[in-house]
Amino acid sequence: MSHIGKFARYSMLCYTKRKMKINYSDIISICSAIAAWVAALLAYRSSRIAKRSLAISENQEQDRSPNLEPYLSESFTCKTEDDLYRIYAFSILVNNKSDMPNTLSRAELSISYRYQNDLITNILLPHSDDNIIESNAVSIVPIILPAQIDIRHTISGWFVFKIRREQLTNLSIENYQLKLYDSRGNISIVRPIIIKEIIDENEIQKN
Repeated sequence: MSHIGKFARYSMLCYTKRKMKINYSDIISICSAIAAWVAALLAYRSSRIAKRSLAISENQEQDRSPNLEPYLSESFTCKTEDDLYRIYAFSILVNNKSDMPNTLSRAELSISYRYQNDLITNILLPHSDDNIIESNAVSIVPIILPAQIDIRHTISGWFVFKIRREQLTNLSIENYQLKLYDSRGNISIVRPIIIKEIIDENEIQKN
């Protein structure tokens, strides 16, 4: 019986050691899983912080970069009293969205047209503050360029363009583009869809 008892105690001891080994193995596995989860969480948090920092940096850089945003308020076209020229006039608001001051240096009106051979080409007309419009129908004083625009400020004015009427003879006009240039060479574009025609009352009476 003593030999049987010794064998039983030995068997129980082996079983206990084997069970302890299994438990240690489970603990190590659990700890490894927790460590991997914590590492993944820290990596995700670091990625979020990095993306947020990059977005802030990009926004700051964008705020410092030139950024003029034009808005079309009104537009019209009319003939001069001598009937030699056609006038195009656009009332524009220009917003400086940057954290840096900027200058609106010049403006051009691009008229795209289809000629007799179906070739599409452009006429470029410069804005001039000498193009003052005085008639019974309308009175316009053009904006003077270059024009300074302070940080986060807006300026407004009339951009006026003039072309001899014979240059538009037999032309099929496709579209208009008003191009505004800042002092750094950046271009902002306004695309008017409809330009209303203004007719002088004197011309109506003549007809």
